[in-house]
Amino acid sequence: TRFSHVAKNLDVILHEPGKTELQILKELEEDDDPDYLLVKIIKTVNKKHGLMIKAIRKMRENKGRENRRGGGVSKQDKAAHQRKKQGYESKTDKHDDDPPEQLRQATIDGYMDMGYDEKIAIEMADRPNNAEKKYVFGRGPISGTQFFDITRHKNKLFIKINDNHAAYKNLIDLVQDLPEEIDLETAKELLNRIYDGLVLLLSSWARLEDETDVQEQVQLIQNIRIDWGRMLQDYLKQNTE
Repeated sequence: TRFSHVAKNLDVILHEPGKTELQILKELEEDDDPDYLLVKIIKTVNKKHGLMIKAIRKMRENKGRENRRGGGVSKQDKAAHQRKKQGYESKTDKHDDDPPEQLRQATIDGYMDMGYDEKIAIEMADRPNNAEKKYVFGRGPISGTQFFDITRHKNKLFIKINDNHAAYKNLIDLVQDLPEEIDLETAKELLNRIYDGLVLLLSSWARLEDETDVQEQVQLIQNIRIDWGRMLQDYLKQNTE
């Protein structure tokens, strides 16, 4: 793609004997050169790359500590409980009052289906606030072109993201109108909002499947999910190759 070409040849584009980088950029802008905007975007990304990586690492550390503590009730879980209060009962909601030991075993089975070994699955199922969870996220390989897969285990939906899918490494898109200077706290807030948005997106789709009772409609929605994953993969490949 043109973006990839400009990124690989940025140093060449911005180097001309006797001219500063600012002068070259000004000439590109005045000439309405189509590469001007791409150069500006790439320079902004390069400038912020190190800071964003540090923020991601810090966010992962905080997320790891939260996971070890068990964390609180997530936004997507609160949304699911609110839907139930409003009268929209899903298939998983009907199991909320099942015996605790049955729910615990179903949760262990769900984690094991996601690829965790039994010991880790038991530890994760026994974390604080696990009973309040409606959505459980994980990642791993999925055959085919699905971006994610959804399975039900009693009162929980297990959402597995395909880490072989092109979208997995291209989820965080360039954010429009980034300031020239961005501090660590702002970067962390931005990344957390991106992460929360993705989680809510997948949770809402899972809830749609879960609330649908007519099997033909369930199959249709699942087929759409599969087709969407295929389309998304194709689009991303076209724009990254």
